[in-house]
Amino acid sequence: MLEVKHEAEMMDESESSSPAPQDLRQRTKQFALRIIRLNSALPKSTEAQVLGKQLLR
Repeated sequence: MLEVKHEAEMMDESESSSPAPQDLRQRTKQFALRIIRLNSALPKSTEAQVLGKQLLR
């Protein structure tokens, strides 16, 4: 019979602990900065600007 494991059972101990709040804050800030840089690099066409505004939301 096929045994199905839950996602939590498949993770080892190092992956199962949640990231430190400061680590999460830093990664979130880096993600936001990458999105802002991406928006700045988009062409000035109307379509690209619409997509850029959606990304920034």
